[in-house]
Amino acid sequence: IIKHVKKLYFKKVFFIPFVSKISFRNKKKISRIYNFLMIGKFVEKKNHEMFLKSIKNLDSKFNIKATIIGEVSNLEQKNEYSRIKSLIVKYKLKKNVKIFINVNHKKISDFYKKNDFFILPTHGDLAPITIIEALGHGCIVLCSKSCGTKNYIKKGFNGYIFQDNNQKSLDKFMLKLIKNKKKFDKNFDNNKTLITNLIGEKNFIKRFDQMIINK
Repeated sequence: IIKHVKKLYFKKVFFIPFVSKISFRNKKKISRIYNFLMIGKFVEKKNHEMFLKSIKNLDSKFNIKATIIGEVSNLEQKNEYSRIKSLIVKYKLKKNVKIFINVNHKKISDFYKKNDFFILPTHGDLAPITIIEALGHGCIVLCSKSCGTKNYIKKGFNGYIFQDNNQKSLDKFMLKLIKNKKKFDKNFDNNKTLITNLIGEKNFIKRFDQMIINK
């Protein structure tokens, strides 16, 4: 962000990283099933429909399973939840897609560990913590160009970034996730080291200390 700013109106800038529990699942045996996870409130801007369309477009060539977790706490969310359930039926994805609502956050970790890929198709999320959590659990991540936490992704190493609100771009990069799964698995240990050093508790303490010492 800083490199795009021509003039700073304050003397010093410090980077304080997001922190996540580092809980990489054990390496999985080679499988031809590709497991995708999406987490987000049931509102239109989250682009659940785009996600479902990508699953539908890829399902004819690959064995895909998808999990959607979302919040339903008001009328808008209830309506969107009903619409998404209807689309699952319309796209003939009942065998492919499982949907859960109002999951206790303490149980979210289990979902990250069970899935290979985490997808956040939302446009314009300022600072989604789900990206950080997914990386902390060893998921390979895909988010939009306007995602506020996209810089935590090392493109081609532990994820990709697609064009906002662009179905073809989302399809393209979900396909790249599938085709590069062996490569991601090969980078498992290096990815764990990278993520631990980036969003681990020790890194936060180190950065915070730097801020205090150099104030």
